[in-house]
Amino acid sequence: MGKREKIRLLAAVLVTALVLMGAGYAAWSKSLQISSTVATGELSWSFTGMGSQDTGNDWVCDPGFKKIRQVDKDVARTILALANPDASGRYKTLEVTVANAYPSYYNRIFVELTNDGTIPIKIKKPVIDKPREVSVELRDRDKIEEITVLPGESKNISFHFRVNGSAKENTTYKFTISFAATQWNAK
Repeated sequence: MGKREKIRLLAAVLVTALVLMGAGYAAWSKSLQISSTVATGELSWSFTGMGSQDTGNDWVCDPGFKKIRQVDKDVARTILALANPDASGRYKTLEVTVANAYPSYYNRIFVELTNDGTIPIKIKKPVIDKPREVSVELRDRDKIEEITVLPGESKNISFHFRVNGSAKENTTYKFTISFAATQWNAK
């Protein structure tokens, strides 16, 4: 056997070995196919209720919301309305009208916020658009961004306001309170 024949034989053996290794690997390996579907949740909420403390005789307080007390007159009134619905008809703004008010007039108001989506929501800091003649505060302002509302749940969020000494006679004051919310695990 000559050198050339040895090389041919070696090449044939190598090719045969590689073919057998490939066939063995193909018979030995298995394939895995994974199919899945991912469904995302819906972030949806709105104001579903509202209310006010002043349903009879007026309330007054000193600056800084100190010494809150009820008086024996029923002069001023607070009118609450849901305003500015979004494209899906959900209300996220409360409009407050204070009629026949006078300096030191006080009221506590609340909105009921309902999560009608499928994922928990976290409430963000409210946006309050008001005239300088009215002071408005979130009653639990340190805790608002800790509020998580689960799907199907509702939470009441309270504010109080005071008509300041700079109020003008025969003037109706309006202000709005709006909220935003994110999914519960958003940073």
